Amino acid sequence: MKKIIANLMAVFLLCGAHTQIIGEGVNIMKYYRKLLMSILIAGIGILIGMGSVHAAGNIRIDNKHFSADMISLIKHGNIHTGKIDINNDGILSQSEIKKTKVLVYSAYESKKRKKIDFRGIEYLTCLEKIELERIEIKNFNIYKLPKLKSVSLMYDCKMKKERLLCDKLKSIENLVISNSDVKYKGDFRCNTKLKTLSVDDADIKRVAVAKLKELEDFTYYGEITEINFKNNKKLKKVNIKAPIKKIDFKKNKQLKEIRFYSDVCSVIDVSGAKKLELLEIEADLTAINLECNEKLKVCNIDAPLENIDVSMLKKLKRLELSNIKTDNLVIDNKQIRVMALNDSNISMIDLSLLPDIRSLDISRTRVNRIVLSENNQNFKSITGEEGVFLGELQLVDVVKLNKVTIYENETQERGTEYNIGELMADTNKTVVFPKQTVWEIYVK
Repeated sequence: MKKIIANLMAVFLLCGAHTQIIGEGVNIMKYYRKLLMSILIAGIGILIGMGSVHAAGNIRIDNKHFSADMISLIKHGNIHTGKIDINNDGILSQSEIKKTKVLVYSAYESKKRKKIDFRGIEYLTCLEKIELERIEIKNFNIYKLPKLKSVSLMYDCKMKKERLLCDKLKSIENLVISNSDVKYKGDFRCNTKLKTLSVDDADIKRVAVAKLKELEDFTYYGEITEINFKNNKKLKKVNIKAPIKKIDFKKNKQLKEIRFYSDVCSVIDVSGAKKLELLEIEADLTAINLECNEKLKVCNIDAPLENIDVSMLKKLKRLELSNIKTDNLVIDNKQIRVMALNDSNISMIDLSLLPDIRSLDISRTRVNRIVLSENNQNFKSITGEEGVFLGELQLVDVVKLNKVTIYENETQERGTEYNIGELMADTNKTVVFPKQTVWEIYVK
């Protein structure tokens, strides 16, 4: 390199001397002198640059290109990501860059966030996935990574002085920002390749999903008041907690899981979700129609329902109801194995039309009477916690319940045990429980 610079200098000096000999009137020599000067400067710049960039695309692993955190990752790796400089030559080669597809940093088990400066991450041009947990993020320049498909910022991540520019992540397919202090710019309308979108941020007032036709998995916890999924035909999972007053899934035929929480919502239409397997709702509903959801396996509804019909649900295994407002509850279904009735005040629960039921939970509930029949020969237990009142239990011979354990308060370490026979009021198999609200009760 020194010889090349010396030769360029010699040519420049010879040109200058020759210009002086010919005289100032010869303009052409002045032109050549300026030209050679430009060549000399450019040549020196290129040669100096070769000190940091060796072959095409190869990057020297130094403070000029990378932060100390990134240098440590590249040279040594971490518990989740192997080192990138495989041959330990201090140069990030194209072959090493091509092999680096995943970057993971996690401080999940630490007591506080770990500060990481990501300056230089833009050189890892083959990254496809970035996953961070409990990291304070700095210099997160990921917008020129052409193959980046997945970004997850979870469990208390923080971007202190930056925003995540979502509208520049055009190739992104999976974006998860969960339980983190991360502000972002954009309402996701530009992220048309998204398959998974999961965000929780009360500052976001609009989530534009209309153009996200590849969307399959959507999670949002925040303050939006409306959303429309009519264009998201590939949607399979929805998890929303927001003050939305009404919502429908009439166009979402591929939908398999709905988790929806809104204490102001009075209308939910799930008629189009014919492949639905899990339904979990917390809302201000008095009724819900499930006649089109024959594949439903788990149904959990917390709402002031006046009645519910699940007789047509031929694959239903678990039914949980909370805060219902009916006085007498009769459930007709041949497949239910587990049932829970929580946070309610009810006169009677009739389980006689549930031939496969195994257990009933009545936590935080007052029930005057539970009815069993010859149908319930598989029935094994009644449980209740955090405040229970159970008046009577009508038994039959095929139901083999033998023992009752009662905890009268939260601090009682050992419950009071009764044999079923001790609590039997008469010969018609009616078990009468102590007339008081207890903390826990177990009948087995």
